[in-house]
Amino acid sequence: AYQSSMNPETHKLLSAVELNLLPLARSIALDSEFIEKNQVFVSSGKLLSLALKKGHIEFAKELKNFGYSSVSNLLIEAIRDNDEFFIQSIIEAEFYSERSELELWYLVYRGWNFSAEELLFKKGPLRDSLGEFEDIQELIKNKYLVEEALDIALSVGDDDLASVILSLNPWAINPSMVRKALEQDNLEFLKRVWMGEHELTADHQKRNNKGVLWKELAGKVVDTSEQQVVNKWLSVKYILKFLFEKRKFSEGRRVINWPGAADQPGVLEVCMQNNQQELASEVLHKRLRPLSPSEFQSCVNYGYYRLAVEMLKFKEAKVFLGKFETQKLIVKLVNDGSTCIYAAEFLSNIESEHWHYELTRELCSNIDYFVKKTDELIKTHKPVLFVALLAEFLYRLAPVNVHYSNICISTAETLVSFGKEIEENIKQEDKLEYFLLQEDSRSRTVLQIIAENRFYPLLEQDEVGAIVSKLWVGSRKNYGIIKASTLYVSGQAPGNSEEALSFLGRMDPSLPYLFQFEQLVDSCSMRFVAQAVSTLLLVLFYTLMVDSATEADVMEDVTQDPTALAFLRVSQVWIGGIVIEKLLHLVFGLRTGRGNMLDSWAVLDFLMFAQMLVLMLELNQEYVGEGKLLSFLTPKQYNSIMHGVMLCLIWLKFVSVLLTTKSQGPLIRMLYLMSRHLFTFTFLWFCLLLCGAAVFTSQFRDNFVGAGFEYTSFAISLRTLFRGGLASFSITGFTQYDYYGELMVSLFLLLTSVLLLNLLIAILSNVYETLAERVDGEYRAILVQNYHKWKWNEDYGILILLPSPLSVIVAVFVPVLLVSSNPRRWNYFFSKVFYVLYVIPQWGLFMGLSALYIPSVYFKSVVPVGKTGSKKTTSHEILKKVQNEDESSSEEEEEETQPNISYRVFSYRRAFGWVVLGPGVLLYAYLKDLVDFWSLIYKQQYNDKEDNKSKFVSIFSERFIKNVQTILRNFEEDEMTLEEFLNDLIEQDNTSISPVMLEKKELMDQRHLLFREFFMQFLVSKKHQTLSVSLMKILFPVRNYYTKEYFEVLENTFVPWLLKGVKKFHLVCGSVTVKGVSLPKQVLTGETPQLKRLNISTKKAKNILDMVLLSFEDLSKSMNELSQGFATLPKQDISFVDDLMSEFKEDE
Repeated sequence: AYQSSMNPETHKLLSAVELNLLPLARSIALDSEFIEKNQVFVSSGKLLSLALKKGHIEFAKELKNFGYSSVSNLLIEAIRDNDEFFIQSIIEAEFYSERSELELWYLVYRGWNFSAEELLFKKGPLRDSLGEFEDIQELIKNKYLVEEALDIALSVGDDDLASVILSLNPWAINPSMVRKALEQDNLEFLKRVWMGEHELTADHQKRNNKGVLWKELAGKVVDTSEQQVVNKWLSVKYILKFLFEKRKFSEGRRVINWPGAADQPGVLEVCMQNNQQELASEVLHKRLRPLSPSEFQSCVNYGYYRLAVEMLKFKEAKVFLGKFETQKLIVKLVNDGSTCIYAAEFLSNIESEHWHYELTRELCSNIDYFVKKTDELIKTHKPVLFVALLAEFLYRLAPVNVHYSNICISTAETLVSFGKEIEENIKQEDKLEYFLLQEDSRSRTVLQIIAENRFYPLLEQDEVGAIVSKLWVGSRKNYGIIKASTLYVSGQAPGNSEEALSFLGRMDPSLPYLFQFEQLVDSCSMRFVAQAVSTLLLVLFYTLMVDSATEADVMEDVTQDPTALAFLRVSQVWIGGIVIEKLLHLVFGLRTGRGNMLDSWAVLDFLMFAQMLVLMLELNQEYVGEGKLLSFLTPKQYNSIMHGVMLCLIWLKFVSVLLTTKSQGPLIRMLYLMSRHLFTFTFLWFCLLLCGAAVFTSQFRDNFVGAGFEYTSFAISLRTLFRGGLASFSITGFTQYDYYGELMVSLFLLLTSVLLLNLLIAILSNVYETLAERVDGEYRAILVQNYHKWKWNEDYGILILLPSPLSVIVAVFVPVLLVSSNPRRWNYFFSKVFYVLYVIPQWGLFMGLSALYIPSVYFKSVVPVGKTGSKKTTSHEILKKVQNEDESSSEEEEEETQPNISYRVFSYRRAFGWVVLGPGVLLYAYLKDLVDFWSLIYKQQYNDKEDNKSKFVSIFSERFIKNVQTILRNFEEDEMTLEEFLNDLIEQDNTSISPVMLEKKELMDQRHLLFREFFMQFLVSKKHQTLSVSLMKILFPVRNYYTKEYFEVLENTFVPWLLKGVKKFHLVCGSVTVKGVSLPKQVLTGETPQLKRLNISTKKAKNILDMVLLSFEDLSKSMNELSQGFATLPKQDISFVDDLMSEFKEDE
């Protein structure tokens, strides 16, 4: 109000007072017409305060007589500003409060003793109330003054001053002050009372119900009923309710941040009752005590589904999800685009056995209608997460819900196809990455959900592949290791370029290199490569151990051979380090909230450790051999078998590393799936073999004389038929019923060798073809799963930094990290220290490769060094050579005054000097590079905050959102054009920004362009440039305050892409009846499985063509600009340049 009251007259008046021009100030300020026109300015108290600050006491009194108001607590503000002259003026003019106890106490507290005595002199009755005192500083503890000052401070809402008084005099508290503090929003005072501590510090994180303040209050209450009232006033629930009734939500947020306030009874309920979802969300994040099912039920009943999703982290909330009524509500929520994501979250947290199966058909029907018939998906801000969660739930439901198994699988497949269409229509990679990295209520990213459930169609897009690769390899570009070498740069540079002599300078510190610490933190693949090297070394050491023991013939006791013993001990330490590494991973998962990090490969590592323990127990000495438990084996055979098993386990661990490579990973996956099918086939085959063996033994036991193909017993018949299945058979040799026997053998061979084996080949071929189509999806799924395990964490990243056996070193320092209150600082310190272990091998590689370039750079640099010679001339000589004119005397005089011009020529002296001194120079450059290498390993090249900065950050603000919401609220129709909306927004925006900014036309034009670009993301029709008002209201929900996440969601919302994806899916889903025959729409649109690969290849080719055309347009534009630039040059200037260059070439 004060700012709006300012006008040229008020500015002139304030300037006159500031410059001590009192006659002019009086003529303006005391004019009745001016007073009537500027009532807001008159009542603001600014003029009277300025007059007192300048010492114009009489003028200030005149202003007061003419109706000018003074600032409340004027003397208090002067004391806070530490302005002695201002304090003296106020006391002299008697502009202090009627009740001056607070001002007197504050003067004494701040040490203004002279001013305090002067105030006491003017306030005689106040002095009599204080009693006798020798030193004025005794008033800080004076009972009357302290109680009155505290009461006044609470009454006027001076929370800071009231808190200071209470901290020095806790005995002054009484029950009436609590109520007064509550009414005046003295929250710091209430916080001290509620915490029970009159002196609060940052270390106070726990409430003390038996503190000094609580004891003082308990001693001053009259009876139990008054105590109950005081307790009610000091309950967080009551304080919040009191503040919310006055619509003071920011103050309520302060109360929630009190230590332990979020765990107080009724706090969450009060927030929900007053429609404060954001504050309720903060309560949940700070809450330590369990959530009750009734609180979750209340949240759902209020319709706060976003808040209910946040409650799912409490196991008590999931109890309510098992009720039939709740699940029926969830099924209905699927139909609405604004609530569908919450329904998907709820379903994802329902266990299959707790699902009411009678709702399955309705759920699938609603989902089918949602994706095939509506465009509701554009209302949600997590479209791909919605698809992934629902598909996961339906696939999980299908095996246990037998009656509706097929419909669950069919609906899940429809969802995956729908999600694929949405992904394909999100054009920008950064937007798609945002959607794929969104998290569910269990902190799982969309990519992680897709990978866990193997929704391969959602991983087939090239853009998805680029995102996954960037996550795994790292998003920060680098120049490798060897490119940091100045010798390498010189060796690779063209002979005539400046880079040819780069070795004379220093390593470029502005470029990012692979060996820098921030690259390791960003790249999962770099740390995983260390794991691969560690595993490969273990394979090598254990293989060498077995080979050494075999050569020395000491397999019975490996310790007898020194070489084999050495390799065995190294391998044992290595395997022990692997177990410690896995334990560290488990701790890492628990501390970072990533859950259980155990998988089949981790189990394999523990089996390796168990096998090593079995070998170390030397059981072959006690239980193996003649007359012992395992009498059929010798100790040597036992050890050979056990070491063979260990080798298999170690090689399997190496296979887990190969899975992350694109060349080997899919093949290993194929072998695994083929093995599963082979196991199923083998079971059927052996059933047939057992049946045949029984039949052939009973019928042909004594009727066959063929060598090696007898049927004399069940075991021999089984062996004979097994050989027959592998094409080693004989159908002759029967002594009786020879035709019958030959027929039986032929039928058996037809079943096994022909039918079953060809069936096996067909099954394996089908597996290969299926995996060949989804090889990219398989590979990316593996990378995503490994990324989840290896992604760096700022607090506990050291736990996954080093591979075995170096993990033993990390384990020593883990307790320091786990017990520290600031784990990030220790993690950062230890990670940098241990990173040296990564740098040493890279430095060795850098040292070796750089040394290889020394000879080539030496010979190559002869010419570049020779060309560093120079020759001096003048501009007059150049003109003379070009124009072929004779020198005149006047020209000679002018030439003497011309400055010298230097240009490059070849110097044989420098070239010869390089031949002699070059080796020493290169050696110096080599050593200089080795030193610079270490100086750059911890240098930070990237600023994540700057890199992730939004281009709309200049327009995003709370005022911007409220302007948008105001326009949407006032618009009556459901659709409006973009131009109409922008005009209204610009008009609203102009009223909320400063006049100075409005005058900057270029800046305002840029701001308006950002408005247009931003709201283009919300168009429901690009052709007609229209916005849906109802949709915008959903996408711009009203909040009490707007967080960074709110703006992030808006920035990454792109309605046209989602709408296009939905419409394209509607074109290909379902079926069309043609002459009574129902045909899939895929047949009509060309999206048959046979044409799928061709369509994908065509799309890739189109993308490449678009990139080529874009590059061609840029090149053409640059060529046109260059030709226009040459066209502006005079012809003589161009010929002059040509002549000049030819002259220089002749001189060289």
